[in-house]
This record gives sequence, C-alpha cells and structure tokens, in this order.
Amino acid sequence: MKIGIDIRPLQAPHFGGISEYINNLLPELFKAGLKHQFILFVSSFNEPLSDYSKFLKYKNVELKSYRIPNKILFFCSRFPPLPQIDKLLGGLDVLFCPHFFPVSVSKKCRKITTFHDISFDIFPELFSWRQRIWHKFVYPKKQARNSDTIISVSHSTKQDLIKHYRLAEDKIRVVYSGINKKLLGQETQMPTPLPKKYILTLSVIGPRKNTISLIRAFNILKKFEGLGYITAG
Repeated sequence: MKIGIDIRPLQAPHFGGISEYINNLLPELFKAGLKHQFILFVSSFNEPLSDYSKFLKYKNVELKSYRIPNKILFFCSRFPPLPQIDKLLGGLDVLFCPHFFPVSVSKKCRKITTFHDISFDIFPELFSWRQRIWHKFVYPKKQARNSDTIISVSHSTKQDLIKHYRLAEDKIRVVYSGINKKLLGQETQMPTPLPKKYILTLSVIGPRKNTISLIRAFNILKKFEGLGYITAG
C-alpha cells in the first residue's frame, strides 16, 4: 500500500504539540508498516525546509518536496479542489494528515485526518485575531467532513467533533498520543538545580493554556507543607 503523509506542519516557525506528535508517531509507523511504502509531502516557497533526514533513514520512506506556496495550496483546495495531492505524489491509496491542513485528494484515495482539538471553534476568544482568521480560512469543519476517517486524540475531542461538526460517531476513532519510550527512566539534566517544591507545565504560552490559573494555584498550594505536585498541560 502507498501511504502519503502531509508533514507540512513541521514547517511551522514554532515547535508545538503537532510537531511533537508527528516526530514521535512517524518512526513507529514506519517500523510497524515495513510492507508499505510511505511518501512524505512538504511544500515551501520562502520558508527554509526542516531537516527530514531522520525519516529518510527508513527504506520504505521517500520525501517529495515542492516549492508551491502553502497559501496557494490552501486556496486551491477550496476553489477548485486542486491539486489532488495523491496524483501529485504519483498515486496513493491513503493520505494521512496529522493536522487539518486543507488538502484535496481524488475519489480513489482515502483520507485520514487527526484532530487534536477544536478549541478554536469552541473558545475563539482565547485566540488572536490572526489565528481566528487562519482557522476560518483553512475551514477545519470542511476538512473533517471530507475525511474518510478521523483520528481523535481523546474522547472529549470526539464528542466535540460530533456536537459541533455533526459528524457520525463511527467515522471517528479515538487513538491516544503515545509515550516516547526513550524518555522513560531517564533523568533530565537541568541548567540550574530545581527546588523541592515546584509545578511543571509542558505547553506553549498562550491564553488557551490558562497558565495564569496555574500560577494562582501554585500560590495557593505553596502554603501547604510537602508540596510535590507536578502538572502537565
């Protein structure tokens, strides 16, 4: 089977949860699917391409890079729905999109899209006006409806997709994000020693992560002896 993967989210200027998801998932996918051929799709005009050599060490993986600006690809996927990425990549059985970037495929190609959340539709006030415009432009609801299967990283997100996008329940598969086994049992080297009492949050800085409430909670908890809580967001 020929499986295409849209890894354009790795070209984002800031490393975030989607990039972490792709970087950890793909190597395991390549090892589990040795009988399949994987074709990675990237496109960039002005932005420098990331280093994808870590993926290309697998014999069943190849990279196809284009210099088509993504804004044009986003627009053309709507009016009209071209180019069809499966044909651009030489023919695919399945296209996997780890994020809801707009992309069109022919009727012969199945499309699988991962949705990590739809907070941008439920809590738009937590996003900047630029982010809100971008989400309206890429139209995640359309990407969900045009997908044959949707991967949801949680049951909460699945219920949000059913409620807000009116998707059929059997179209959505809940697949939890995995754990990087290389980090298990390892000690993290910190540049400076940490105090015995601290809270750790793993997230980007932004209103939707509610970091201010975490700081307020810390100020309450630090009054108690034996603080040893660790939170991850």
